[in-house]
Amino acid sequence: MRCYRERLADSHIGSRLVHGAFWSLTGTVLARGLGLLSSIIVARVLGKEGYGQLGIIQITIEMFGIVGGFGLGITATKYVAELRRSDPQRSGRIIGLCSLVSWVTGAIMAIALALLAPWLAVRTLNAPQLIPLLRIGSLLLLLAAVNGAQAGVLAGFEAFKVRARITFFAGLINFPLMVAGVYFAGILGATWALVASAAANCVLNFLALRKEAHRSGISLSYKGCFQERSMLWGFSIPAVLTGVVYSPIAWTANVLLVNQPEGYGQMGVYNAARQWQTLLLLLPNIFASVALPIFSSSVKDGKTTQDFQNTFRISHGVAVVISFPLCAALGFLAEWLLRLYGKAFTEGVPVVIGVLLAALIQCLGVTCAPAIQAKGKMWLGFYYNLVWGCLYLTGSALFVRRFGAAALPFSAAFAYTVTLIWALWYMRHDLPLGIGKRIGLALAFAILLSWCALVVPSAWRLVLAGPVTVVTALIAIFVLADPGWRHTARKPRQDENGPA
Repeated sequence: MRCYRERLADSHIGSRLVHGAFWSLTGTVLARGLGLLSSIIVARVLGKEGYGQLGIIQITIEMFGIVGGFGLGITATKYVAELRRSDPQRSGRIIGLCSLVSWVTGAIMAIALALLAPWLAVRTLNAPQLIPLLRIGSLLLLLAAVNGAQAGVLAGFEAFKVRARITFFAGLINFPLMVAGVYFAGILGATWALVASAAANCVLNFLALRKEAHRSGISLSYKGCFQERSMLWGFSIPAVLTGVVYSPIAWTANVLLVNQPEGYGQMGVYNAARQWQTLLLLLPNIFASVALPIFSSSVKDGKTTQDFQNTFRISHGVAVVISFPLCAALGFLAEWLLRLYGKAFTEGVPVVIGVLLAALIQCLGVTCAPAIQAKGKMWLGFYYNLVWGCLYLTGSALFVRRFGAAALPFSAAFAYTVTLIWALWYMRHDLPLGIGKRIGLALAFAILLSWCALVVPSAWRLVLAGPVTVVTALIAIFVLADPGWRHTARKPRQDENGPA
């Protein structure tokens, strides 16, 4: 009998997902680990308010960056994945168009941020000292737009091993820059360190992109690239509008927070909690990014194939099995995690638990986004984000004065719940049988787990962290995850290519 590894290698979908996720995870874990360590050092040097100021600068840059990126990352992934073998010439034009547009839109939004910096800092953020930092951040915005398009092309080539190396080296560069920057120049040095790291990432992406294109026999072409402009309207524009809805609303909620009494201290706690949200979402997001090109190649004439369902089953199974135990561990250790940032941060335990709940609900729906994108239903994503944004902003505005930073993640969790239910209903005919009910059960368990972490006395959280994590892992594996994902991941190739 063949070992599991050999059987997995024989699986068409399983091997592509695992291979891509392994290399993406390898580079990202190392980079995120260094990033998490640097964030702790930066927070201890800057203090709660200074760390909150750095957080609002990053969120403001992200808001402008949504338009600057113009949805070109996922656009490049989808079309390069679809056409790199069947139409290399067109793939070259699409890559050229994505590159050109990313520089133009990134530059426009960078200039806009630099010009609006005084108004934003004084009138909305109530912090005039942030004006020069926002202007420096405009350079980061430009580089982020270009990086997004380049990374999307590499994902379309399924060059995940290459991306892992780039992510690792970018993280390796970022760590000493951030630590040295904040030590010698405070928040100003940290901002310049972010810019320098993004510039290094951009160079590495550029070199890797040209190498992968040459390996695939694709010539990057700017001449005639505007022949492909129709994809901007059909895919990029709804993609960027989706982000335009999400990002300004999220930014507005953060502005409401920093304008409360001790708002920047609350923002510092929220910024620290978001670091652990990133950790929880790490592997599910990696599988989602790996799944997009596979989803795209599994849609024929607008109809999904068996490979589509198998990809969904495996990606969702991994997200559930990984995210629930990790959420349990982080939730019950929240107070000790916050102590790493300094004593002033320890009041934010409800904020961490709320952030983890919102992230856990995101994990349950993380596979829906690339599945919808692969079917070309980008305008649907826009409507989802519009509803999410209205619910999130309403909840934040109603409760931020009373609950401070905790109002934001719990409002987000409610909004994610509503949009997850909507997405599952819309995709009910494309989903593997029974997976909708399991997601509903997982959603109820996620709420129960977070409630327990909130009400358990502080002295008992550390004692219960281990047992609760083990029990949660068993429930995730044997109750919440569709058992079919394990069998699908190791099913022989000839079975997967049979009739749907």
